[in-house]
Amino acid sequence: MQRLVQYEAEYPEWGNPEYRRRACALLTLWYGDAGDVDRVLTYCRKMEELACEARPSLPFWS
Repeated sequence: MQRLVQYEAEYPEWGNPEYRRRACALLTLWYGDAGDVDRVLTYCRKMEELACEARPSLPFWS
């Protein structure tokens, strides 16, 4: 789990956000199983931020 935490924290800004979202999703599941609510919320917020960045500002057909 520590390797994934490090991977997520050091992931470059220019990298594919899908890989970082997947890392956050796995960490959310693992910390959820461990009962660490604070970390679950932290990674849920990160996933939400990454999802907002991934959305295009204009429809594809414009």
